[in-house]
Amino acid sequence: QAGRRIGDSFAPRGSAAPADDLPWVFAATEDGESRLDLYAEGSVRTRFPRVAVACREETALTLLRHPNCRPWERQPITGRVMFDVEGDVRELPASA
Repeated sequence: QAGRRIGDSFAPRGSAAPADDLPWVFAATEDGESRLDLYAEGSVRTRFPRVAVACREETALTLLRHPNCRPWERQPITGRVMFDVEGDVRELPASA
């Protein structure tokens, strides 16, 4: 469903914590999008039509201007900004 956050909780895969300096990419689990799994870190291509990305606040300033990125109203990860991302975000908008 477009315009809706794609998950409510997070489940990192594996035992290692994700890297602090990279964006974290989460994808919906197969159980109907009730939970997000950590899919990858950094720049990735996925088969998912929509993912959630948790990025550092400095990166968020750029993503806020991108039409394919929508910030979550409630931010569940301290020091990170969560976005729903649909489609391609390789082309970032020029600075305003």
